[in-house]
Amino acid sequence: MSGKIITADGLYTLNRETVFNYERMDAQKGVYRIKKTHFRILSRDTLPARYNNNIDMNTESRSSDYMIIRKINKNTLLFSSPAAPAMICVTE
Repeated sequence: MSGKIITADGLYTLNRETVFNYERMDAQKGVYRIKKTHFRILSRDTLPARYNNNIDMNTESRSSDYMIIRKINKNTLLFSSPAAPAMICVTE
């Protein structure tokens, strides 16, 4: 995950690797639910820890959140959600 976050306190850089696990909701439609995420904070990240809960994708307590995952090629996935912008995930 990378980008800029604007808060009342200022402008921050978001620069993290994200590891997550998920469960299949509807494989034919590509609907999955991300259950737990873990961020590895990279050196350019300046977001204070107090905002971490605002950007996590953990759904252990929010059963209605889901992602649509589409495979673009053998190591690239497109993630989209009704409540969030699209994300591209490139696997190793």
